[in-house]
Amino acid sequence: MDGQLAWWLAAAFALRLAMIAYGCWHDAAMPVKYTDVDYEVFTDAALRVCAGRSPYDRQTYRYPPTLAVLLTPNCLWKPFGKVLFAAADVACGLVLVHLCRLTRSPVKTVYALWLLNPVVINVSTRGNADALVLLPLTLSLLCHTRYLHRIRGEAEATNSTTEHGKPSLCVSKPGKEPAQRALDPSVAARAAFSSSADPAVSGCLLAVAVHLRLFPVIFLPSVVAAYAVARQGGAGSAGGAAGFRLSRVDFRALFAFGLSFAGSLALSTGGCCFAGGAWSCSDFLQNAYFYHYGRTDHRHNLCPHWLPAGLPGGFVFGGFLPQAVSITALSARYCRHPSFAWLLAALVFVTLNKVATVQYFTWYLCFLPPATSYLQGSRRLYASLAAFWLLCLALWLGTAYTVEFRGEAHFVSLWACSLLFLVANAAVVCSFICTFDSRPVESEGGKLD
Repeated sequence: MDGQLAWWLAAAFALRLAMIAYGCWHDAAMPVKYTDVDYEVFTDAALRVCAGRSPYDRQTYRYPPTLAVLLTPNCLWKPFGKVLFAAADVACGLVLVHLCRLTRSPVKTVYALWLLNPVVINVSTRGNADALVLLPLTLSLLCHTRYLHRIRGEAEATNSTTEHGKPSLCVSKPGKEPAQRALDPSVAARAAFSSSADPAVSGCLLAVAVHLRLFPVIFLPSVVAAYAVARQGGAGSAGGAAGFRLSRVDFRALFAFGLSFAGSLALSTGGCCFAGGAWSCSDFLQNAYFYHYGRTDHRHNLCPHWLPAGLPGGFVFGGFLPQAVSITALSARYCRHPSFAWLLAALVFVTLNKVATVQYFTWYLCFLPPATSYLQGSRRLYASLAAFWLLCLALWLGTAYTVEFRGEAHFVSLWACSLLFLVANAAVVCSFICTFDSRPVESEGGKLD
């Protein structure tokens, strides 16, 4: 790690520590708290675990018991969890730097869009645990991307050799010819292990993220589609899975990822079910997983579903179907460019979700820095998009303030602001798709530095 990067990471962590200290003062001095209500829920659940009780005795605790156990030091020092979240937040920045180097995106985008982003800083220092989910998630993406780049480089080298009839250049170890090394069983075994290690590690890390919070399952279609066309040489302009052929499927990677993901998720779930804690397996499964499937929220939030859900006989348009169809289609089309595919999947999921708050923005902001190399629109376009998006968010926050703190019944106006914010998010998704271009990345060979 170079000195400049270390300085940025240290400065980002120091800034977060300063905000945590400010939050402690603010909570003691001001009637409106800086600390998020979720952090109080985490702390209450941790206190119950310390007392030998179930974290689900806290009625609004909707997470696995693992999180409550991790935060048991809160019983001795309440800001511990915030420091942990801030450290995970900064660690995500380090992972994003490595992802940017893989995708040839400017590293400075990590500083601007993540490490110094006021939204990201606010989310972690107020006590939201999303950084603990995003850390294994970004590490999973790093392993997945690194494997695809290596496979693509091998395929392009093979195609080049076949077309030109010339062997590719290689550096052999002293005393052993390339042909002999290819026949060496130990070399073949190491190569097979290396080719399966990244998918297996990626699957394990994705399972950890899903265990902590359910939403990372939306990235499974992209991973499966990528391994289904992994042996196809070249990525094309869109990088989609055009023309499925059995010979293109990377069965070894698909099996390693699937086995690792399923095994890790089963192990973590089984561990929480049968660890002998004060909670029951049914409490854990209901609150951590099943609750989110049927969840509706009639309180105002950024998604427009809240008003129909709060009406008599409330309903939600379409349920998860629009999200499932959109994410599957986009994942199949852009699967060979995982940073961009995961960015679109998270954006669409948050845009069409039944509930959304500011902390959900981090779910897609973490994928934006490594995906910037695929966005080839003009600066004016992206500046206009950002201004429109921020304007819609400001309108919503201003109207929500009058409802929440002044008690004014501007519900229809607030719902109109939610609809406008939905339009802004849809405009961002459409603009990203229209300005996507993989050629700047592919022109560098798509290989590791």
